[in-house]
Formats: sequence, C-alpha cells, structure tokens
Amino acid sequence: MNNEPAVMRIGPGGFTLSITSQISADGLVHMNVSPTIATGARPGSPASTGTVVEVDTAVRVRGGDTVVIAGLIREEPDTGPGGADGGKDRRPSRTELVVLLTPTVVSVSAGAVPVAGAQ
Repeated sequence: MNNEPAVMRIGPGGFTLSITSQISADGLVHMNVSPTIATGARPGSPASTGTVVEVDTAVRVRGGDTVVIAGLIREEPDTGPGGADGGKDRRPSRTELVVLLTPTVVSVSAGAVPVAGAQ
C-alpha cells in the first residue's frame, strides 16, 4: 500500500524485512527497504556475542520490475572438538540471504467498486 510500512519476519534465523513504498503519478515505485538479520547469543555465551546485520536502501523501479538485494551474509563458527559433530574437523558455515522484490501497481478505474480479496 502507498506510504504504509510492511514488516515481515521470516524463519528461525532472525530475519526481518521492512518495506515502505510510494507510488508516483507516473507509475514509478520508490521503495525504502530495510532487511535485518539478528543472531542471538548461544547458551552459556555472554549476551554480547549476538550480532545484527542491517541494510537500509532506497530503490526506484517501474511496477513489474524486479529488485535484487544481496550481500547479507551470516557466518557460524565451527563447533570444534567435542561439539555436536563428535569432534570432527568442521569448517564454519556461511549463509547469504538474497531478496527479490517485484512491486505490482494495482489501479482502480474511475467508477469501479473494489471487491474485497480481488487482486
């Protein structure tokens, strides 16, 4: 919706996506996009070991065009000896989040009555 923030929380990884869009008279969509990944402290670790990765960006596209936001990377250290893997040598895991956004501009023609649930 125009000028209304949308907030989505996805999965157990602490991912939150906030989008506020504005639609101009010529059909361009200006989006303020703020993805956040938060990882909490592990049990037995100090609270300061949690991390937050945030990005704020503004994009302007036409309705139907797709925006790609990438580079949100989370690294988990290896568990080391005696860890859940039975002490085997492990490499740190690395996860990159890629977000694809495609805005759709829906116009209601003059005199038409919008129907609830219609897209």
